[in-house]
Amino acid sequence: MEKINSDYVRELYNKATKNNYEYWRWKSSLSRKKQYQQTLKSLLFHIGDSFFEDLLEVGCGPGTWTRILTKRCKNITIVDISEEMIKVARRRLSPKKVKCIVGDFQDPELSFPSKYDAIFCIRAIEYMDFANSWIPPCLWSSGTIYNILTLLSPHIESNCFGL
Repeated sequence: MEKINSDYVRELYNKATKNNYEYWRWKSSLSRKKQYQQTLKSLLFHIGDSFFEDLLEVGCGPGTWTRILTKRCKNITIVDISEEMIKVARRRLSPKKVKCIVGDFQDPELSFPSKYDAIFCIRAIEYMDFANSWIPPCLWSSGTIYNILTLLSPHIESNCFGL
């Protein structure tokens, strides 16, 4: 499998924010609406009645799933490779509860403000290269990684964000 270029992903999502990303990603077709519903159902199933002290969301995009996660934790840190997606998320989310990081989660130089009880990666892992270990040192040894993914990768679909 060909390695996904982080610069390509960053640029794709920076551009996507200018084209009503959430509409194109989750509402532009019946298929996408079903993907949204299935992802939401999976997220709620895996969270159950859990409440986390400190949570990390990787590939948060504009905060689509962060809004749900903030109700299930005391503190949340979000990280995304796209500066534009983080800007959108910042506008939507409470600055008291959410810390934002712009960066490539696969970069070993990326630092985090704390250790986390859980890491959520929702529909973003398909953009990551697994040549190196993905489990970061910011996860407590008793922590859990929640990985919600799809078999289809949105960056492969043509015209996926109306670009």
